[in-house]
Amino acid sequence: MRGCAALSAQDDALDGLVYARALLVMGVAGLRVAVDAAVDGLVAGLDNEPLRELAGLPAATGSSELEDLLDQTITTFDPAYPTMSDSDAVTLVARRYALRYLDGSLTARQLSSWAHSTIGHEGADEAQPLVRLDDELDMRDSGVARQPIDSDAIIRQFLESTVSVPDRLRLRPGR
Repeated sequence: MRGCAALSAQDDALDGLVYARALLVMGVAGLRVAVDAAVDGLVAGLDNEPLRELAGLPAATGSSELEDLLDQTITTFDPAYPTMSDSDAVTLVARRYALRYLDGSLTARQLSSWAHSTIGHEGADEAQPLVRLDDELDMRDSGVARQPIDSDAIIRQFLESTVSVPDRLRLRPGR
């Protein structure tokens, strides 16, 4: 019987595979994230042939090969895994960045600057509060803002309003 820690490590590894897929959908290099998640999965007791191949990919692997193998790995664990839209991918990645804000490894300015430059005003609707936060912080810094900005509340509201996306895209082996 496996303890809760083993299940948590497995869930973390599976979430890492989904995060790597989101990066690829966004056109961002996700090789290291995918390989690390695969290794973490193997260490946590997950196993299938594509996962073992993914864990051993060389650094020179092309994005199309990575994408194919990552998709094989994901669908081997969960044949009913849903298609990830561009908006889903952006939301998942933005949530990862927002969680880094919560754990103190990013400032609100760093998070919002990333969102503004990566997602932009034409990007996923769900992530627009983070993009607009960058504009609000710019106005505050230039002295134009008329009211205080509660960055923490904006970021927490983004996380609350988008919780259904990672829940819907969570890998569920044996589904």
